[in-house]
Amino acid sequence: MGGTKQHTAAGQMAGYLFQPERALYWLAKSSDGSQIGIETEDDIVIKAINNEITGREQDKHSTSDNIPFGDSSKDLWNTLRIWCMAIQSNEVNVEQCQFHLVTNKILPEGITKRLGRAATDIDAKACLEELRRKAFTLPDYISEIGKQVCQSEDTVLLKLIKNIVVSDSADGAHGSELKDQVRSLLLIPSDVPYDEVYNGLLGWIHSCALNAWRNRKPAWLQRELFTLYYHRLLTKYKIRPFIETAKSLMPVSDGERNHYMNELFVRQLYLLSFEQSDDLLIDAIDDYLCNATERTRFSVAGNLTKEDLELFDEALSERWQLIHSVKKQTFKIKKRTSDDVQTLGELIGLEVLSETLDHNESLAGVATEQSYLTRGSYHHLANQMLVGWHPEYAQLLGGTDKNAK
Repeated sequence: MGGTKQHTAAGQMAGYLFQPERALYWLAKSSDGSQIGIETEDDIVIKAINNEITGREQDKHSTSDNIPFGDSSKDLWNTLRIWCMAIQSNEVNVEQCQFHLVTNKILPEGITKRLGRAATDIDAKACLEELRRKAFTLPDYISEIGKQVCQSEDTVLLKLIKNIVVSDSADGAHGSELKDQVRSLLLIPSDVPYDEVYNGLLGWIHSCALNAWRNRKPAWLQRELFTLYYHRLLTKYKIRPFIETAKSLMPVSDGERNHYMNELFVRQLYLLSFEQSDDLLIDAIDDYLCNATERTRFSVAGNLTKEDLELFDEALSERWQLIHSVKKQTFKIKKRTSDDVQTLGELIGLEVLSETLDHNESLAGVATEQSYLTRGSYHHLANQMLVGWHPEYAQLLGGTDKNAK
């Protein structure tokens, strides 16, 4: 029972989140002065600058095997009834409005698909006749809805049918294909991280809608305000001299890791009782390699200078120097009374490592977001014996503490 409830809740939530996706598409597509409504007269409503409704949309998102807008479904017939009533009550001008049926599923051939293709008077009349025939065979729980649809005037139904637009998964109505359409509509430059911009715009939509509902107001999104926020996001990302690559996009193979198991920065970790199979050691190698790859990319792209990276390393070294000096002094004091100096050195070294790596250093005056840049750079410095973790790392590795004063 619990699993069924969880599945239902997840499906409902996916359905609710589908509407902001669609709202974002319409905000990107609509002209200046437009407004996009979420859960107003329909799931999505598009108003022009003169406040006239130019689009109404019903969205059906399914995470199950059920296909929305089936020939005998309440989805389809209730939507048609709502639209007919809106036309008859002059809430919407059928001559100026498009009526959208949208789903994340691929619709099979049927009435709904034929409604979406009916562009001529002949097509519309054929669909109307088919609807009226189908109304007599509907299940009892929606037969009354079907009758109400078919009681509408022919002129109303024919105009409505000609203005119905059907979009399913094959048309890119959701997900990555819808994201691509939004990118194209907004003309987002290639050097801007699109996922961050897209998620930021979705967050703006969620925030605006939630704020309206909490204040018991309808959720109407102004295109001007959307455009202003969009340009703020663009400015935020365009002023950055560099865009970091997500670590997940730079996978490291076991073979690459094995190649670095005897490097100095790894041997520094061995001093703290790390073993080759330890996750933290593997993460250190991955950070080291990702950092090297990213630094190379920065250099080739020309976004950062050699001096930028040198200043970055200097800041890291200075920060480590303070941490290591304090911990080294602690080690000196405690080892006078310690019965196990080796363990004490390992524990103090772990403290140095943890405190040093728990940091994201700014690069070229810009806050970094990917931890591997800072951590990998520290391991790079450790590979040159410019920093170390164990309080006596230089002596134990047969080298010289190059930062010792």
